[in-house]
Amino acid sequence: MASRNAISSSPERKRFSYRTLSSACSRIFLNQYFLLLLFIAAAVIVALGKTTTEPVTPTSPEVVGTAIFVGIVCLALVLCDDIFATTAPFLLLCVFVTSCYDSFAAFIKYLPLGIVAVICIVFHFVYFKKRFVIGNTFWGLIAVSVAITLGGAFFIEPSQYFSPTSLYYTAALGFGMALFYLLFKSQIAEKRDYDAREKFISLLYLMGALAVFAVMVFVIKNLDFIKGKNQLPAFQPSNNLSTMLMLALPCPFYFARKNPVHLIVPFLMYGSMILTGSRGGILLGAVHLVLCLIISACWDKPRRALYVATIILLIAFALIVVNNHFLFKFFFGSDEISGVISKNESRYQLLIRAKEIFPDCMIFGHGLAYNGNTDLYSPVKGAMQWYHMMIPQIVAGLGFVGIAAYSLQFVLRIRSVCSALSMERKTDRKNTALIYTLLLSYLGVLLMSQVNPGLFCPIPYSLMAVMIFALID
Repeated sequence: MASRNAISSSPERKRFSYRTLSSACSRIFLNQYFLLLLFIAAAVIVALGKTTTEPVTPTSPEVVGTAIFVGIVCLALVLCDDIFATTAPFLLLCVFVTSCYDSFAAFIKYLPLGIVAVICIVFHFVYFKKRFVIGNTFWGLIAVSVAITLGGAFFIEPSQYFSPTSLYYTAALGFGMALFYLLFKSQIAEKRDYDAREKFISLLYLMGALAVFAVMVFVIKNLDFIKGKNQLPAFQPSNNLSTMLMLALPCPFYFARKNPVHLIVPFLMYGSMILTGSRGGILLGAVHLVLCLIISACWDKPRRALYVATIILLIAFALIVVNNHFLFKFFFGSDEISGVISKNESRYQLLIRAKEIFPDCMIFGHGLAYNGNTDLYSPVKGAMQWYHMMIPQIVAGLGFVGIAAYSLQFVLRIRSVCSALSMERKTDRKNTALIYTLLLSYLGVLLMSQVNPGLFCPIPYSLMAVMIFALID
């Protein structure tokens, strides 16, 4: 009897709850060993994948890998209360899917999995609902959403404006991004046992490492070709991988504060951009690398002399390379530095077309769904007819309303950075480095967007820019 009383008087056992399970699952999904396992799995998919320009099939490693990683993201959405549990598989997926150009037919076979993913997204943000938080950059997203929605509304045919592709890009780049900002911001606003900004930077770093590996696989698979030729074969994912490398390039500088070995990685990343043959990566990647070195020299005093010396060496090397046109001879078979772009190239012609068409649609632009440039560029199925340059895309596609909206967005984003830096300088120098790193990541994708679709791709680039400023806000 006494023993029974002792048992009944003991503290009540903690009841199991789904939220307890979700917290435990979040720790597993964010554990360094689980992240390493994800990276290895993604690296295997990259190694087994193709390096040619041929479309993939439903059974290709990249497509099957996409299905597996989408499944992992779905599990994370359902099982984990921490939104960052989904980030690593999503970013790694974005790297190996870059080789799946013009592969709509292969991926449409997995449409039911996409429907499951949407259900999981809805479940996560409903079950783990948090209070909405509006940050400094939210209203810039609203302005851009209005401009994108109105773009082409009074210029193109309704059949173009309401086409499935048009509706996707209009919704995703417009009010869809504003909604994502609210959902993501609400999820990261709560206190946690790690720094959300540092975690995101570490995951970007992981993505960059896989992008470097993807380039190395391409080079290794073409070693025999390279020995007999002075040019690398065409590498279809070159621009996308270079954009991801630009996003990740600043991350090693942040971690170099504790371990200088990380300083080797940015040069591996830029070297990988060169090996892709991406003209944007070669030229703008060099600018971005120097910019990262300059900013790092400002906040990393112990290694300031090293950064300054490296900048001087890089500038000297760049002058020698440009003077000899080495890179352009190697990759483009051109003796002229002007060979970077030809007047016969579609991008140059699209630039002229944007100038010609602007007077006809100055207020709202011709919209994202405009198909009047098909004589110059025909997109693959499921893609929009990009100008491949951000400024012409805004000017011709969205008119004065778009110019005003994107200008407001840029001003609010810079203002948010300045406000965050002003606040953190008074408290913690580590946080200042975090903000600079996030800013530099954004500048990387912004630079590449001047010569590629970039921020006019909802997934992943526009989405990642929104994540960056939700973290800075």
